[in-house]
Amino acid sequence: MRIRPVIGWGVFFFLFAIIANHVPSALGSFYFIKGHRFSTSGDHQAAVQAYQQSISSDPKFARTYVELGTSYLALEKYSEAEAAFKQAAAIDDDSCASCGLGMVYHRQGREDEAAKTLKKAISLNPNDTCPYDQLGRMYYDLGQYSESIEAFRQEIKLQPSSVAYHFLGNGYYFTEKLEEALAAYQEAIRLTPNYEKAYIELGKVNNRLGRHADAIDSYQHALKIQPDDAIARGCLGLTEFKQGNKDAAIKQYRILCDLDPKWAERLLREINAQQSHNLTH
Repeated sequence: MRIRPVIGWGVFFFLFAIIANHVPSALGSFYFIKGHRFSTSGDHQAAVQAYQQSISSDPKFARTYVELGTSYLALEKYSEAEAAFKQAAAIDDDSCASCGLGMVYHRQGREDEAAKTLKKAISLNPNDTCPYDQLGRMYYDLGQYSESIEAFRQEIKLQPSSVAYHFLGNGYYFTEKLEEALAAYQEAIRLTPNYEKAYIELGKVNNRLGRHADAIDSYQHALKIQPDDAIARGCLGLTEFKQGNKDAAIKQYRILCDLDPKWAERLLREINAQQSHNLTH
């Protein structure tokens, strides 16, 4: 008996939102949803066309410009993406528009502008994970790992994710904080048990810590998920050799000869280098 009044109020608030330009009109909504579907399926060119049709119907709806900018960004059309995000910000200066604009600047190598714009996005909405994530990625790409670590830690406080923990672990690894890196990779795997790349990173840090049996276990887990991963096989083969398991190392080498000859050659060079090192020490 309470359903009809709820629906009535829902229609009222929807109409009010249209009047207030918070959502597009029926035609604008149709093309906006169509654009989102194209974008989700990876057809960004079709998404651009749909979003442009939505804008033709409702040129003051900021969110359409944000999605349009995101599609242009995926197409690497940075000038168009920049214009779309700036138009969104001119209508509604929110964190999404600033985050998108920061991403454009980073892709173009305009790092100072990117950092400034992403920090603005954080000030506009401190609870939005996007600018923390993009700021962390930018600092990571620049090799500024301490800054990257701090950004990803802030993102994780808001919303933990396996990818954020992966980046965090890498940041710790490159700053020689190996136990912290280990814990971050383990969290990534806890959140996404089939996160194959995290198992590889876990193997690398276990090797650095001298925990070679744990490293072997990590690489084997990675290969259960993705048997054709040449990096996992190469790392496993080298670790097996260091542990004195020459037959196991050669097994991985033979598999790599068919799977990825370049990695097979790399593994063989590493084995030969290790043998030479053992002979001279």
